[in-house]
Parts: sequence; C-alpha cells; structure tokens
Amino acid sequence: MAAARRVARVAALERYGQLSERERDVLLLVAGGYSAAEIGERLAISPKTVETYKQRITEKLGLSHRSDYVQLCLRLGLLQATQEDS
Repeated sequence: MAAARRVARVAALERYGQLSERERDVLLLVAGGYSAAEIGERLAISPKTVETYKQRITEKLGLSHRSDYVQLCLRLGLLQATQEDS
C-alpha cells in the first residue's frame, strides 16, 4: 500500500510541475477555501484573472472541483488534514 501512495505522490508532483508559479498560488488558495475575490485581493489580481488561472489549472490537470484541488494539495503535502473535536 505504501508503494501505491508513493506512485500517486510522484504522479501528483509531475502534474504539479506543469503549473506556473501563479497557477500554483491559485491552486493552493482555492484548496484553502478562498473565493476568487479573496484570492484576487491576496494576489493583487482581479477575480476574473483568478478564474482564468483556475481554467488553465483545469485544462492542465483536469481538476474541476474544489475537492480535486484539496486532494492534490493533500497528496503533495501542501495542506495538512485536520480534525475538529466535537
């Protein structure tokens, strides 16, 4: 099972390597739950430009949902899963 995880991580790294630095910034912020407006504000770009970057990410990586962004970032170790106590 560990070998399968390593293979998945290598594949994810290869996919991640296809992105520009700005696309990587947008990917991480989308995965972090930020809206296009919030991302635009953080990166000093318009929300429309954020949407353009998201479209490029979709075209390059086939990610279309926020959950896909989160899964990729988790696999790469860019995000950490946390559990909330109830």
